[in-house]
Amino acid sequence: QSIERIDAVLQDFAEAYDGTASPVQVYEVLRSLRLPAAVLQVSVTDTSGVLIASSLSPGLERMDLSDREHVRVQIGKDRANAELYISRPVLGRLSQTWGIQLSRPLADAEGRFAGVV
Repeated sequence: QSIERIDAVLQDFAEAYDGTASPVQVYEVLRSLRLPAAVLQVSVTDTSGVLIASSLSPGLERMDLSDREHVRVQIGKDRANAELYISRPVLGRLSQTWGIQLSRPLADAEGRFAGVV
């Protein structure tokens, strides 16, 4: 049930995602999400898999996450091919905490791939 709740939040975020928003604006939206207590953070990458925002902090330096499986599997997927991905346990590069990563692709207004949440 927790995964379904988290996925519902990810889907809602993906539906409302504005690719023209600044990283600080994306951070503000991420911080406003109502997440289960088990969720440590939510982050967003650009189309290349580079971190643009995280709910952990508004002023993060850009970090390339394109080598991470939960990002790599989503790169290039458009709205029609969007699926939830659930990773094996991994050490978070940003959080430095072990966890399971859930991800979904983001799409622009035309349904094209716009990043990963």
